[in-house]
Order: sequence, then C-alpha cells, then structure tokens
Amino acid sequence: MISESIERHLLTLMVSLLGAVMIWTGKTTYEAKTLTIALNERVATLAANLSVHSHEKIKDQLHAIESRITLIEYQQGTTKMKKLSLERFRSDADGSLGSLFSDGKMLCYIAAPPWKQNRNNVSCIPAGTYPVSHLPRSASGRYRDVYLLHDVPGRSAILIHCGNLSGDIELGRKTDTHGCLLPGKRIGTINGQRAVLASKGALQIIHQEVNRSDFVLEVKHYA
Repeated sequence: MISESIERHLLTLMVSLLGAVMIWTGKTTYEAKTLTIALNERVATLAANLSVHSHEKIKDQLHAIESRITLIEYQQGTTKMKKLSLERFRSDADGSLGSLFSDGKMLCYIAAPPWKQNRNNVSCIPAGTYPVSHLPRSASGRYRDVYLLHDVPGRSAILIHCGNLSGDIELGRKTDTHGCLLPGKRIGTINGQRAVLASKGALQIIHQEVNRSDFVLEVKHYA
C-alpha cells in the first residue's frame, strides 16, 4: 500500500498528464471523462491530508480539464454552449468599449485596450468567436472567479476580470488591462479618464447569466 504523500504526488502527475494529452491532441474520450470524475472523487477524500495550496492547485487543474472536455465537445458539435455577444462601438485613446449581450439582452459594458492590430500588451483582441471557460482563479493566482478566452490568435491569458481603466499606455493613459476584458455596469470617469464602473457588480451579472459555466463569446469590432 502506497503512502498518502506518494499518492498525492501521483495524483498531481496524473492530472497534469491528462491535461497535457488533451491540450496537445485536442481530443477527449469517455475514458478521459471517467478518469476525471474518479480523480475528483479521490482528491475530495484526501482533502484533509493535503495542504490548502496543494488541494487548490489539483482542483484547479481538474477544473481546467473538465472545461477542456466541454470545449472540445463543443468544437466537435457533440454539446451546446450558451453564446454571448460583445459588440464594440468605440475605440480611442481611453480604450475600446462595447456592450455585452445574451439573447438580445444587454448585460453590461466591456472595456479593453484600443485596437492596435492585436499587438501583445497594448491591443484588444481581434473580432472572432472564442470558447470561454470559468476559472476559480487565474494561472497567476492574481484573479479569482474569472473567465478565460481560448484560441485567441497570437495571444494568451486573455481573461474577463474586474477593472476600470483600459487606456492606451503608449499615449500615457492608465490601464487595468493589457488585453483582458473588463466588465462594468456603467460608463464614467476616473481622474478625468473614461472608465467602466461597478465592475464587480457587472461580473456578478455575467456569473448569473452563464452560471459560472463555459460559454462561447462572439466579439464584433466597433463600427
């Protein structure tokens, strides 16, 4: 019988390998889904003997795998996901602005950097349709209860998280994002710079709409 410390290491390794295989191959199987469920159950039974950090890390990895399974099934046409639409209507030195819709109903505003040909750290992302998964926390650990956009051309770690400012840093404007999407319930100003306000409340609206589940986001450029 193996010790619990060894089992913890094996669990971590199994979760990492399963996630890597699915990401590299872009495929999911009934066996992968079954293994994910089994790993979740075993991690739950070991929770009392795992450090908080180790437990959260393994659970986050499993959550990411479950999201990847859903996204692959969506791409294969074997499952359906809710679709939201971001319609941008403005882009200038204070950033880009858009309205987020679900079934024709406006949920909130979305701010992001201005459009600068999709350049890393200074531009909003291009128009397109992106699978989105919920994350209990971001990979860096800085943000919690957020969303991650997948398959963004030339970009990575594009999140939907709280924030207010999205100005053009090359023009000296302040920003809370280098490409991520910032929700807001209304538009106002902070120290003379345009901003989205009540961001936490707007993120809660998104949570309520998608139930912290995976969804599809269609991004349309401003006119």
